Amino acid sequence: IRISGIKIDIGQEGRLLKKAASILKVSPDVISDFFIIKKSLDARDKDHIHYSYIVDVCVNDEDKMNYLITTNLYEMLVDLSSQYPRFIKILKEEITC
Repeated sequence: IRISGIKIDIGQEGRLLKKAASILKVSPDVISDFFIIKKSLDARDKDHIHYSYIVDVCVNDEDKMNYLITTNLYEMLVDLSSQYPRFIKILKEEITC
């Protein structure tokens, strides 16, 4: 599962795994693999300079992984529905749950 936009203060990089687990609402123990895809320094606000990460996470609990994938797909469909209402209507008719 790819997570974008994780903000971590400088000097707190060791908290990245815990932050990713918190975003996914899982225990860090459930995360089997963790890859940093991109690390950027965000200095737009001079009073709060921090790192912004994109990470890939593998969860070793199959039920939790399926739940997270389904939830993320649903959220993407909700986001798309405002931009492409006709497409989403057709897609909903094709998908049976």
